[in-house]
Formats: sequence, structure tokens, C-alpha cells
Amino acid sequence: MEDKSTSAPARKEGTGRDRKAPDYYDRRAIDFLNAAMGRKGVSIDVLDERLRKLGYDRQDTPKTLRQRIDRGGFSAGFFVRVLRALEVSSIEILREVELMEWSKDKKLTEEHEQARAKHAARARAVKKALRPLDKG
Repeated sequence: MEDKSTSAPARKEGTGRDRKAPDYYDRRAIDFLNAAMGRKGVSIDVLDERLRKLGYDRQDTPKTLRQRIDRGGFSAGFFVRVLRALEVSSIEILREVELMEWSKDKKLTEEHEQARAKHAARARAVKKALRPLDKG
């Protein structure tokens, strides 16, 4: 009988060197987070600070947080935490998902431009509607 206490623990599939390259949707999630950070003007240090304020208690440093985002394959919970820390609106998410589907086909059509304009107008309307609430 083999002594299991001395054998190394089995490596989880998809971790460390066994990790596969990000697929199309993983890559889009990585790009989305990086683009959102750029649009919001949030550095990795500021993101780290905001995540900690939200109760994200992992031992990540800004460097490991950057690596984690760039590597991809993170959990849906981590993705949502980062979106919340970046204060990304649901309208921005919807717009990005729709654009992602269009870009997958690599077709920039008139319909695509109309949808972008529609989402931009919707975002402006929401911001305008919320302005009185922010002042009160």
C-alpha cells in the first residue's frame, strides 16, 4: 500500500504551467478590464486600494493584481469585484458585450455605428436623469 502522506498533492487542472492560453471570451474580459481602467483613469495601485475598501482581502500586491488581470482566467466573482471597484455601469457593460460580438465577426457596419450612438445617447440620458439625485 502506498503512503499518501509523502506524495505530492495533485496539481489542479488549469493552474500554474498547466494553464491554457485565454480563449476568445477570456481575452475579451481581460481587454474589458484594462479598457475600463484606462477610461476611468484608474491605476493598478488605485484599483488595489479600492478593492481593499470593498473587502477584497486576498494577499495580492498591485504587481500580482496586474498579473492576475493580464493572465486572465479569473473567477466571475473577481471580475464583478473589479467592475464594482471601477464603478462601471451596466450600460457600459452592455455596450461592450454588444461591440464584442460585432468585433468577433470583424464587421463594422452602419448598424454597429447606430448602436454605438444609441448607447451613448442612453448613457447621457441616464447621467442627466441622475444629476438631480446626486445634488440632493
